[in-house]
Amino acid sequence: MPNMNSYECLAEIKKNSKLKHIPVIIYSTSKIDSEKQRSIQMRAKHFFTKPNDFTVLINELSKILQAELK
Repeated sequence: MPNMNSYECLAEIKKNSKLKHIPVIIYSTSKIDSEKQRSIQMRAKHFFTKPNDFTVLINELSKILQAELK
């Protein structure tokens, strides 16, 4: 994102009364566990690392969406 990083974006979403209840999924190239933990602490609903395989991406998104719809 050109104007802010994912943490700044997440913070803006969560402080906005109209948006703060929207579940946020962080989709990142990072595999650093502390970044995942920070995102979850900032109330992101999910965090996952971009896979190299499209099928893995579809499977991961399906799992997340199924969990959200329950």
